[in-house]
Amino acid sequence: MNVFSVRMADLTRFGGEETAPPAPQAGDPAPSPAGESGGVRVLSPDSSAPAAGGQNQGEDPAAAFSRLIKGEFKDQFAAEVQNIINRRFKETKGLRERLAAQQGVLDKLLSRYQIQGGDLAALDRAIESDSALWAGPAAQAGMSVEQYRQFQNTRLENQRLRAERQATAAREEVRRQAAAWAREARALKERYGDFDLLAELQSPAFQAMLRSGTPMQNAYEALHLSDIKAGVARKAGQAREKQVTDHIRARGGRPAEGASSGAGVTWSADPGGLTPQQRDELARRAERGERISFR
Repeated sequence: MNVFSVRMADLTRFGGEETAPPAPQAGDPAPSPAGESGGVRVLSPDSSAPAAGGQNQGEDPAAAFSRLIKGEFKDQFAAEVQNIINRRFKETKGLRERLAAQQGVLDKLLSRYQIQGGDLAALDRAIESDSALWAGPAAQAGMSVEQYRQFQNTRLENQRLRAERQATAAREEVRRQAAAWAREARALKERYGDFDLLAELQSPAFQAMLRSGTPMQNAYEALHLSDIKAGVARKAGQAREKQVTDHIRARGGRPAEGASSGAGVTWSADPGGLTPQQRDELARRAERGERISFR
């Protein structure tokens, strides 16, 4: 799955029913910049990532990206953009509903203090100076009105600062985890050449294991254990076959030191089709100085 950054420009300008517009298809005219005619700006993925299908040597990253989204990954690109737009519209709809509910409360307060034009700064000053509003809670807390007002302002400021620190820490954790996963993905690619992080992220099981803190290599091996074992066995068999064949060819015409020339043996089979038992037998004969040949 390619990850794209999408900036929504002035979503409130999309009137009518709260549904997302269709995703742009590759090859359509490029969306206008935010603030000019509204719409969606789609930014390319990190240009340092290798493009699927390969990139021509020296090809401009933007040109390579354009070529891929208009060709091999046209449908995937359109679907991903549409998903992002749908999510953004859903979030925006929820935000509008919350703002509408809050506006009702604000209107009552503005009316109570006879403030015109929705002046929130004036409303804040009116609330601060309304001693009757603070008198009851101040008396319950055993404070004067001024002391209680200062106490509440300090408490609210501390809440704001604490929320900012938590948000900063969360962003740092996201960056740290993303960097760690990128390192793990590079190491896995070196170990297993067919590893594809974007493809693996399509698996809910793989995602769940990463979110739970499972190392990426463990998650990948757990989900692909049978494939990995088959690949290891295949490579081991190929290496063993080459080793035996090379050994037979190297020693087939040369008797062992101190031994007389053996009778020799001729095989009609292709060396690549020998069974492990046949390869072992030929290796033992070659060790004894017998001439091994194929026809």
